[in-house]
Amino acid sequence: MADGAKISKKKAIELVKKFKDNHPKSTNSVSYDASLVQDLLKIPGCVTVRIHLAETEEKITTLVLVAVDKEGNAILPASEESVDLEDSAFILDDGKQCPPNCPPGDL
Repeated sequence: MADGAKISKKKAIELVKKFKDNHPKSTNSVSYDASLVQDLLKIPGCVTVRIHLAETEEKITTLVLVAVDKEGNAILPASEESVDLEDSAFILDDGKQCPPNCPPGDL
């Protein structure tokens, strides 16, 4: 069974609205370039992506994306300090946050 499920636009709007209503000062969404997400999925052994809720030094909610193998283990870079996308594994962060970068017509 796959982790996750497709949902309707109506359900997505309901879920997002509920979150926004309950957390009016929080980050609503974080956008990432498709090429970076595709690179994450191309990491050898990656079968899924785990998305961690995280918090910046400025106390802003963000997301951290990590490749995961078929056993459910995070596929992490060998180095604690590595941020080179040429590395066989990397962690994705620093997406465009809404607010302040909220596109019109989004959920």
